[in-house]
Amino acid sequence: MAQVIEGTWEDIKRHEAEFAGHKLMLIVDPTEVPNTIQNLEHLEELLTEGLNSGPAIEVTPESWQAKRRRLIDLHSPKPSA
Repeated sequence: MAQVIEGTWEDIKRHEAEFAGHKLMLIVDPTEVPNTIQNLEHLEELLTEGLNSGPAIEVTPESWQAKRRRLIDLHSPKPSA
């Protein structure tokens, strides 16, 4: 059963812990969400920027695992000193 949640993007972000473990479908105004693709032209600009961002690399299961580990390390909470 779907749950309808109304509010702004900020409202939803403020209460995101309440939704942990639940599957949500959000209908939002893309202009309200930071870093959102605004339209097809914007998408094409982002894709072109990505394609021109550096030399091509071969992507393998091992390279994905290494990237995943780096991202987990980067975004994991750091112990307090």
